[in-house]
Amino acid sequence: MYFHTPFLSATYEDGASTLFLYTKGTEGIPSEAVRQLLHYMENTTCENAVNDELREIHRMVETVKKDPEVGGMRIQIVDELIKLSEEINKQVEVNVKQTEEINKLAEENAKLREEFRQRTLNP
Repeated sequence: MYFHTPFLSATYEDGASTLFLYTKGTEGIPSEAVRQLLHYMENTTCENAVNDELREIHRMVETVKKDPEVGGMRIQIVDELIKLSEEINKQVEVNVKQTEEINKLAEENAKLREEFRQRTLNP
C-alpha cells in the first residue's frame, strides 16, 4: 500500500522523509492508521473518518469545501478542464481525418504500384 524511497526523497532539515502512498498498491505493510488514511483518501466521507486524526482532517476538508474562494477556484479548474477536453477532442478529430487521408493515399499508392508492376511485366 505504501513504500518509502530514500533515493527519491528530498533532504529535510527536521529529519522528515518523503513517503509515497498508493491507495491501490501492494508493497509494504502499512500500519492500521495508514490503511485508514488511504481508505479515507479514496472516499472522503464522514463515515470513513474513523479516528481522531481523520475526523480533524475531515473537519478541515469540509471547511475548505465551504470556502467561497475555494469554490470559485474549483469552478475555474472545471472550466479549464472542459476547455482542455474540447481542445483534445478537436485535435483527435483532426488526427482521425489525417489518418483517414493517409490510409486513402496509401491505398492509392498501392494501386499505382500494382499498375506500374503490371505494365512493366506486360508491356
